[in-house]
Amino acid sequence: MPDDVKIYLLDDDEVSRESLHYLMESVGLDVTSSSQPLEFLEICKHDAPGCAIIDLRLPIMSGIDVLMKLRMRENSIPVVIITAYGTVRTTVDALKQGAVDVFEKPLDDQEFLDCIQKCIETDFASWQAQKFMSTVRRQVATLTVRERQVFDHIVAGETNKKVGNDLGISPRTVENHRASILAKMDARSVAALVAKIDGINRL
Repeated sequence: MPDDVKIYLLDDDEVSRESLHYLMESVGLDVTSSSQPLEFLEICKHDAPGCAIIDLRLPIMSGIDVLMKLRMRENSIPVVIITAYGTVRTTVDALKQGAVDVFEKPLDDQEFLDCIQKCIETDFASWQAQKFMSTVRRQVATLTVRERQVFDHIVAGETNKKVGNDLGISPRTVENHRASILAKMDARSVAALVAKIDGINRL
């Protein structure tokens, strides 16, 4: 598990909130708790891999409303809904709005923790993918205009001679540009560069 995981808990029932807070801290999770929806919306920052646990019945607005407002703020943190008043309809509504799962109180501690672990693992993988994408995009942005032209040709599998003919430069110049591109892109070979770009396209 990554070190910077953050868990956010919203539950207006003090006993339930403290019990869940302690349960998650007991397995080493960093938990921030709140009893108020508006406060929760301000503190629940998806600035690290994690998960949000939101009670369904809350003052001012429902847990599903809180989930919807998180998404309106482009906060994509995985959300688990908990409730003492679960119905098939509320479960379906929560899942339609993007909740990962819905748990009825009293919770099965191990089942609940397993779900939180899966949320963290999924979110961490997403963070890693976004980090990889951002790194590659920053690397591409360092290429000169001519290097970007050569880059487009070599990732398409063209030879130095063909690239030179297409761009009106010598194969030797193409080779120099290629060496610079590989250095800037932190790739040991054209094959490694192509694999990196393919990785971006699959995300």
